[in-house]
Amino acid sequence: MWRWIRRIHMAKILVVEDEPDIAETLQAMLSARRHKVAVCLDSRECMKMAKGIDLILLDLMMPLMSGEDVLKELRAKKIKTPVILMSAVGSMSEKEHSLREKYLGVGFVCKSDFAEKIDAAIKKALKK
Repeated sequence: MWRWIRRIHMAKILVVEDEPDIAETLQAMLSARRHKVAVCLDSRECMKMAKGIDLILLDLMMPLMSGEDVLKELRAKKIKTPVILMSAVGSMSEKEHSLREKYLGVGFVCKSDFAEKIDAAIKKALKK
């Protein structure tokens, strides 16, 4: 009997996070899952780095431009790359609901649950 091994598509992921320690931790976690990971510490630089990326992990609360502002600009520039918004806030339900109405297909992950929930969130985001 043949045994088939499923190959998981490893994504090119851009992490947009203004806290260097958190960005480094996220990069290490995602790299350990064999994704190719680039990190952007400045939300304004995200636009330049977004091309050729499979998925953007975007911090919701950042200085200069909020994650929502970055998302607006990405969509205004017709960049359709899937986005998963991240927040350190324990419950994002209000903000999450409002952003889901504005931007269909946007995923959400709390940083406190990142390790447990990111694989499912990535899989869901890349199916679209």
